[in-house]
Amino acid sequence: MSGVTGKRNNLRYLSILLMLTGGFFVIMLTHFTPSVTTGGVLEEVTEEVAPDTLHIIRVVAAGDAMAHLPQTRAARDSETGEYCFREVFRYITPGLQEYDLALINLETTLGGKPYRGYPMFSAPDAYARDLHKAGFNLFFLANNHAVDRFNRGVLRTLDALDSLGISSTGTFRDTVHRYTTYPMIVEMNGIRIAILNATYGTNGLFTRPPVLVNMIDTTQIIADMEKAREAQPDFILAVMHWGGEYRRQPDRYQQRVAHFLARQGVDVVVGHHPHVVQPIEWIIPDTINTNNATLVIWSLGNFFSNQRKRYRDGGILASFELIKNSHTGTTRIAHTAYEPFWVYRNEAPLFYRILPAHLADTLLHHYSASPAARRASERFFSDTRQHLAPYNIPEKRETLP
Repeated sequence: MSGVTGKRNNLRYLSILLMLTGGFFVIMLTHFTPSVTTGGVLEEVTEEVAPDTLHIIRVVAAGDAMAHLPQTRAARDSETGEYCFREVFRYITPGLQEYDLALINLETTLGGKPYRGYPMFSAPDAYARDLHKAGFNLFFLANNHAVDRFNRGVLRTLDALDSLGISSTGTFRDTVHRYTTYPMIVEMNGIRIAILNATYGTNGLFTRPPVLVNMIDTTQIIADMEKAREAQPDFILAVMHWGGEYRRQPDRYQQRVAHFLARQGVDVVVGHHPHVVQPIEWIIPDTINTNNATLVIWSLGNFFSNQRKRYRDGGILASFELIKNSHTGTTRIAHTAYEPFWVYRNEAPLFYRILPAHLADTLLHHYSASPAARRASERFFSDTRQHLAPYNIPEKRETLP
């Protein structure tokens, strides 16, 4: 499995080391610069710490990277036949580059030709390549479309991601592949993270042995958590594909799973699948003798899709910092925030652009967007802000360049 890579502000990576220890692949990133960065990162820290004592990982998570057929057609160069999605992510890329870990749900196979959209997706390899170049360095594959091209699609997706140097988890070639790479252990900036990924189902399609897709199975998750704890992580993240489509509030199933994960000691839960934005909140495990809270990002909405109905035509980036004080041994999660964006679709010629909130008005004017598009954009941002306001998670506000 390839290492997590990325070009980040204030980070110059010295090496990426793959270490097989105790049944784990540990992804290690080292760098020259101090772990403490400037720009308000320490604003919540009251104790005085030496520069080499406080360790920080900045994390951002995005929602469902879909591959409806119009998206694929829009990315095709009619002269060369090649595919390029880079311009789609042009305006969101600078923001992604600020983070150490950028998480994305790849909700399509890279199953080869013929490329298809809903209901059985297969996208060009260039889709993953350009998501990676935009800044996403950890892909999650356990979702309801993971088996759209059956075993061949699962295996080809893994091969394509490996060839592109993209780290992923959630689907596996066989039990040996799963045992040696899962739970995923990422080590960077002096912090070790264990990462889980599972889905509620695969649309009634199933892999044949030896290929595996992680399912939300409490017995299996307990075993995976026991193995994760053997790696002595500072934080545990769980990325869950769950919930009812187009529901703006988490359903009972999500709530049961989230509280189960919290009781198991998961620090952050990131949710995908509803295709609309759901709240971000802290939950207390429904058990006694604990003061620990779990950050739950119930659903990030769509990252890139052709869905155009209300609530579905955009999403959020959710960000947070994982902080460890190596002197005291304490850890905490800080600076949780969200940034809304809207997906603009131009009809003639057909193309898409993901527009961060702070740039949307300027760019819609640049593209001579229709009044209907402007209204849809404004409505999405208004809906999202009103929906998240009661949960006291601040919006990350950017200034115009």
